[in-house]
Amino acid sequence: MKKLIFLLWISMLIAGCGKKESTPTPTGPTVPADAPRFKTHSIIVPAKLAASSDAHAQLVAYYMGLANALSASLPNYFLPPNLRKAVGSEGDGPWEYSWVEGEATITVKIKAVGDKYLWEVYYSGKRNDQAVTNWLGVRAEQAKNERSGSFTSFVPPGTTIAASFVWSLGAANELIFQVEAPSFMAGSRFTGQINTDHSGTLKIEQLVNGVFVLVQSFSWNADGSGSWIEYNGNVITAQGSWN
Repeated sequence: MKKLIFLLWISMLIAGCGKKESTPTPTGPTVPADAPRFKTHSIIVPAKLAASSDAHAQLVAYYMGLANALSASLPNYFLPPNLRKAVGSEGDGPWEYSWVEGEATITVKIKAVGDKYLWEVYYSGKRNDQAVTNWLGVRAEQAKNERSGSFTSFVPPGTTIAASFVWSLGAANELIFQVEAPSFMAGSRFTGQINTDHSGTLKIEQLVNGVFVLVQSFSWNADGSGSWIEYNGNVITAQGSWN
């Protein structure tokens, strides 16, 4: 049941960050043309896996679909709706711009630090029905070579982490990512790897007494076939495969 609620919560997070209010009203400088754009990568599984009727293959497809939708939506936090298809560019910064969306004034601050860019998003007004003033709701960073990045959102009006998304590209350009929701229910996270041929792995963990414990793992091939294992206290309780 907790797993289902966690997935529904992630779905709500995705919907929330892509939510469009009334037409945004700039309250400061518009988005600078030379400001960097936060970039994420597509998370794609083989078509055969996505179409499989096997329950475990479906679970993999669902988690990967959520991760892909979440990854694709993250840049929206840093741009008003009318600019959410902006083309990325580079500059030296720092940059700052604001707009009004719904009941909140949103201010984005970006700066270059060494070999990476840092983003911070501040809210004043209302965020998720909470009154906030210059509240830091999102922090993110990305390597200038775009081979790694992270995103963290917080629960208004404080500093408790709501969710985080971390990704990197390996030596063979495999995409490694992790989604974590420590503040929701008992906490949960899942870690995936997508290779260039769309084969991959997935591990699902649950927070138990302050420690993340592995509960399920999956691996699949480029043709969509794969295998699964279920655990209880690091002891394998069931395993199988799909074609």
